[in-house]
Amino acid sequence: MNKLTRCEIKFPVTHEQLHQFRLWHKHAGLDFKTAYPSRQVHSLYFDTPELANFNDNLGGISHRFKCRLRWYHSELPVDYLQFEVKRKAGVLSSKLTHVFKTRAFPLQPMHSMTQRLRALLPFTFKPWLDTSYLPEVLNQYHREYYVFRQKPIRLTVDTKLHHARLLGKTIWPRSLQTSAWTGVVEVKFPAECRSVAQVLLNSMPLRPDKNSKYINAVEGY
Repeated sequence: MNKLTRCEIKFPVTHEQLHQFRLWHKHAGLDFKTAYPSRQVHSLYFDTPELANFNDNLGGISHRFKCRLRWYHSELPVDYLQFEVKRKAGVLSSKLTHVFKTRAFPLQPMHSMTQRLRALLPFTFKPWLDTSYLPEVLNQYHREYYVFRQKPIRLTVDTKLHHARLLGKTIWPRSLQTSAWTGVVEVKFPAECRSVAQVLLNSMPLRPDKNSKYINAVEGY
């Protein structure tokens, strides 16, 4: 498994805080550019029937992981899906990704999703899915992407946050709930760039806080 080499700092924001951030982003004079066009993101999270990943997060377990199936844009079918295993230890993280074409994996029916997904994954991914195998939460949001010109520091802005708890349902949810947060701003950078990133973090008009779209979705039901 790849090493934990990336730092991720999150800033959950209200409507007013998002407005303050956008003013800062526009007038601070920082050398950020748009990395690529914004898009809608869908993430399907897996857990155990006992919600082990959820409880590890709430319990403050530093070393933990989560599995998710992700796709982009608003309508299915899309060109590809990607299965991700994300490991965390404090603010450090790493991500292992396997991409495959949508036609090779229809999302319906949900009751057989895990078995069908496992058959398509490389051997190295299977143990992770075997540990967290139950489709638990669907998240949907709009993401903007920015990158610092001089250093590999990235900034994302997530808005229009929605989620649905699947609760073992066999059909795809027809409606999503709106998150209590207006958005989430996140700064991501290699661990070796932390001193430079800290200057940026100190200048932001926001306070970092622990935040998980998965946790918010489970707690919302």
